[in-house]
Amino acid sequence: MPPLHKTQTKGRQRMRKTATIALMSMLLAVTLPGCDEVPQETRDKARRTAVSLKDLAADLAGLAVDMIQQALADDPDLNADNYNEADWDIRRLDTARDLPYLSPLEKDVILETNKARANPKKYAALYVVPVLEYYNGKEYTAPGRPTITMNVGTPDVREAIAALKNARSAAPLTPERGLYLAARDHAADQRKSGKTGHDGSDGSTVTSRSNRYGEGNMVGENIAYGLDNAREIVVGLLTSREHRKNMMNENYTQTAAAFGKHPEYRHICVIKYARDYTGKQQIAANPQRNAGRGATGI
Repeated sequence: MPPLHKTQTKGRQRMRKTATIALMSMLLAVTLPGCDEVPQETRDKARRTAVSLKDLAADLAGLAVDMIQQALADDPDLNADNYNEADWDIRRLDTARDLPYLSPLEKDVILETNKARANPKKYAALYVVPVLEYYNGKEYTAPGRPTITMNVGTPDVREAIAALKNARSAAPLTPERGLYLAARDHAADQRKSGKTGHDGSDGSTVTSRSNRYGEGNMVGENIAYGLDNAREIVVGLLTSREHRKNMMNENYTQTAAAFGKHPEYRHICVIKYARDYTGKQQIAANPQRNAGRGATGI
């Protein structure tokens, strides 16, 4: 891969230069405070160099991302040009579109999840590879959006891309009302409490909340904070190993998503997964009465 080799060679030269400047600056910074004999001109130069280190580090990080993206572009499995974004089987994957109790964003979260499960390699190429450039460490800045601090960073995104490239496709998940009510309960609870995580302020757990409205053999839960775009929510969860395992688990057949506000992180999206989950009779018999449970304040 000649283009990549050329980029790597230039990158190493710039890395060495940056490292040399950084080392000189640190040495000067250490000696300057106790050495009055150091000329003012030298001290000023050291301060200017120290100030520039932040910019150099950012430039180096950007170069590393460029190198990674060049490598990914040379991989035909991960080159977005090799995929047609318009040919998703939406009719099969958009399993929640006609449900009145879900918001458009909640429906889109389920659609994006099913896209990732249907063709992990294609999803990685089209939607995960591009977000590499939005990361600076764990700081995530999408175009036109405020910077947020994520629990994952560039190495996690790379791991997700590799995992999705090699993942098998899985059947689309179908929405289940009982799971939705359990998810909404937790979103509403965390809007009031400001807490994060899977434990409710009332002591409830992932399983116990789901059991309020039905029963199933397997129940899992993912939670995304700070994002209000369905694709960003799904891509963000895919870059976390444990969340990705939940979402891509072939044993799960059902899902639900509940979106709401959070006092610290602005937004919360609780996503449930299950297998052989059956809602209680009262949900099926009186869906309008049950639809409002857990929705206060969302």
